[in-house]
Amino acid sequence: MELTKKNKEKVLLVGWDAAHWDIINDLLTQNKMPHLQSIIENGASGTIETLKPALSPMLWTSIATGKTADKHGILGFIEPDLEKAEPRPVSVTSRQCKAIWNILSQNKYVTNVIGWWPSHPAEPVNGISVSNMFTKKGKGEPLISNVVYPQNRTQEFEKGRVYSEDITLNDLAFFVPKAHTINQDKDKHLHNLAALLANAKSIQNATKKSMIATDWDFTAVYFDVIDQVSHTFMKYYPPQMHGVPQEYYELYNEVVAKMYIYHDEMLGELINLAGDDVTVIVLSDHGFYSNHLRPVRLPNDPASPALEHSSFGVVCISGNQIKHGIKIKGANLLDITPTLLQFFNLPMADDMDGKIMLDIFKNTQQQSTIESWEKIKGESELSFSDSTQNSWYSTAALFQMMELGYIQKFEVDQEKNLKKIVNESNYYLSTVLMAKKKYEEAFLLLNDLIIENKNVLRYSFKYAACMQYMGKQDEAVSFVQELQEIKSRELPPYKIIEALCLSSEGKHSSALDLLLELEKEITHLSALFVMIGNEYYHLSNSEMAIEYFKKAIVIDSQNILALANLINILDDGDLLKRNYCIQLNLLTRNQEPNFINTFDEITNFDFNQDRTVDFRKYQLIIRLFLEQFHKGVKNIN
Repeated sequence: MELTKKNKEKVLLVGWDAAHWDIINDLLTQNKMPHLQSIIENGASGTIETLKPALSPMLWTSIATGKTADKHGILGFIEPDLEKAEPRPVSVTSRQCKAIWNILSQNKYVTNVIGWWPSHPAEPVNGISVSNMFTKKGKGEPLISNVVYPQNRTQEFEKGRVYSEDITLNDLAFFVPKAHTINQDKDKHLHNLAALLANAKSIQNATKKSMIATDWDFTAVYFDVIDQVSHTFMKYYPPQMHGVPQEYYELYNEVVAKMYIYHDEMLGELINLAGDDVTVIVLSDHGFYSNHLRPVRLPNDPASPALEHSSFGVVCISGNQIKHGIKIKGANLLDITPTLLQFFNLPMADDMDGKIMLDIFKNTQQQSTIESWEKIKGESELSFSDSTQNSWYSTAALFQMMELGYIQKFEVDQEKNLKKIVNESNYYLSTVLMAKKKYEEAFLLLNDLIIENKNVLRYSFKYAACMQYMGKQDEAVSFVQELQEIKSRELPPYKIIEALCLSSEGKHSSALDLLLELEKEITHLSALFVMIGNEYYHLSNSEMAIEYFKKAIVIDSQNILALANLINILDDGDLLKRNYCIQLNLLTRNQEPNFINTFDEITNFDFNQDRTVDFRKYQLIIRLFLEQFHKGVKNIN
């Protein structure tokens, strides 16, 4: 299949990991993000649904391929190095399909990709590729090959590196006005912030250099700093959380918002450099809780920081082909690559899992489709050695992920480390498969996990949930009861499984009794109120169902299921009720009910601790779980 370059308009794709509308909207009202504001006013914008599990390497690979993780092969943050029999950061060599830059390169488009996660070793493209390991090297440490493609430009890009040692107190004062008063020997927050700022500056410099050095058609850049800053500093974001020291709150309450403002300034630089006739896309892979849904503490489990992520991210698009001032509805991360192909007059493939966001285009005529881009040969194929990882870079990246809590510290026994990696990868893969309703395949993976890891509650709970989805209600309940006997006490997630099983069997009164008992000990869970409301609805008690859906909305105004269920009951044609339903839709910024058919990292919590803990900590866990409880809801999807 011979395709030639047709489109003359450039596309600039800017990824902001974890950017969230709540913070952006607050800053927009203060006119503090003018460049993003311009994109919104002159194009299309809205929320975009994440995938589960919400782990960045998996998500950004899905964004770049239009495929879910069971197809693209990236399954978490780390992978086994088979040659050295040790863990290493996940690499692009594990990706099993082409990314958008491979497809565009094959079709003669000049393509730059900067800092994507994962993108090491740097891929051969028709342009410039700078891998995500570019910022991991410390000052004075030796250069490494395969961080930049073409490799003969490595030294040139190294000149644009910024290191934490280069960041001054004046630089940090923008984020922390009282930075000069901090005793940095005791308080390491500024050290952390300096490293993150250096990271952002380095990626920005590499992007600008790539845009200047090439007559580019497509440039994609990924910034991870909003996410990392949020994991460290969101606890200090207003309003002040319970338990946060007043001193730290006063020092660091501006950091998150100021980092958004800084990213908008960088965005302005890139837009100005891009010139005219450019389509600009700003995108995040998920959101980040900034309100009362912020967890107070996180469990000591792999990837537990993902519990701070919300299910909807940000997408803003402007350009000559885009309608002005419209809302993007029902978008998913998987839709980005098919939509990019539409920009470049290229067909999407039938083996992609996303769709083209045709509603945003002035010309809504879709390009034809092909069976698969994997079957079309050409330049910029995935052709590099799997042995190109470097231990220096790998160690730095692993330590960074440990500090963020995304991976646990390794044991001395490397065999155990590798086994843990395989287990976690299979756990994440089972989550993906359940999202695609491939329950039998997920069950086989989970069954193998349970054989040796029954006491790992995340595994056992997903195993029970999978059985429930497969219609194996009795087996699920028996398994739950067996585990509760082992633990010598009942645990909230297992009560939920029992309630789901009872509801699936039509035993709504029994399910309701169990949930009402649970409400006595857990009083601040939006998702629990949705479950109770659903059972009342099945029992034809609309008045109580409405009451509980309203309770859920008071706690979480963006609980999609609570809003959808309430609209379903109220919207009977009555004008007053219809107006109320419109207001409810506005609460979600006109986001149509778009259900996430997966289990989240629901049991990423240490349930082995004292039962007297504050049960509000379960809020995120069960709330995300309830996004699954749509099977018994009448006509809402």
